[in-house]
Amino acid sequence: MDLYKEIEKINIQVKLYNETELIKEYDYVLRKDFAAREVIACFRECTGSGYDLFPLIAQAITEKRIKAGTMSCNGKASISNNSNCDGKIEYVISPIYK
Repeated sequence: MDLYKEIEKINIQVKLYNETELIKEYDYVLRKDFAAREVIACFRECTGSGYDLFPLIAQAITEKRIKAGTMSCNGKASISNNSNCDGKIEYVISPIYK
């Protein structure tokens, strides 16, 4: 059963910040056969899983609406790197229907 049969694609806009400084900004498109997980790594060398967008993508599809917000990195600084993990992203997830 195709749970996302009404979806043509999903547009995702992301701004990646290190503390308060904008580091990277990008847009990408997930096609209908997108991977089950969409995770963006933290900017710095941190442990943990980074930013997991999959639950937000699933919500946007289920609720048939745009999801926008911010997410903090859920990692900790690695032992080999004394940096902190104060990064965050701003995201906009836009499902596009047929």
